[in-house]
Amino acid sequence: MIIPLLVILVCAGLVAGDGDSESGSSAAAATSASEVGKTKPRVQVAKAPPPTKLEVKDLVEGTGAEAKDGDEVTVHYVLLLQKNGKEVESSWSGKPFSFELGAGQVTDGWEQGIEGMRKGGRRELVAPSSLSYGKAGIPPEIKPNEALVSVIDLLKVKEPAPAPGQAPSP
Repeated sequence: MIIPLLVILVCAGLVAGDGDSESGSSAAAATSASEVGKTKPRVQVAKAPPPTKLEVKDLVEGTGAEAKDGDEVTVHYVLLLQKNGKEVESSWSGKPFSFELGAGQVTDGWEQGIEGMRKGGRRELVAPSSLSYGKAGIPPEIKPNEALVSVIDLLKVKEPAPAPGQAPSP
């Protein structure tokens, strides 16, 4: 699985990129709130140059808890190459993926793109290589300096437990 391998790359300091790319975007097939978390999205990547910054598009706006640093989030996702739309990985063939937001367990593109998302939402992220796997890539699937498209369904947001003696947040 590609995303958990990111933990190793982050710890090794290999997630970096050149950021010298052009803007780009993609489009996911029409989505309704009833499909989020239940149906794997069909994603068509638009022909465009790679983006120079993270592009975030809410396909379905969630109405639940908002994801913030320190929360444990659970997502379903599809990960594709931006240049040709080839699917690299998906959680839809197994169980959803959980991680702590803001703890460096996923790419910077995911950290920035999921923060502020609400439970029940589906969001498309188009990340330049500098916010994905950078100059290292994850060969053979993800080449160095590869821009990526992710469509993410936010299934669960769990706030961290309060420290002893601290009241829970309202």
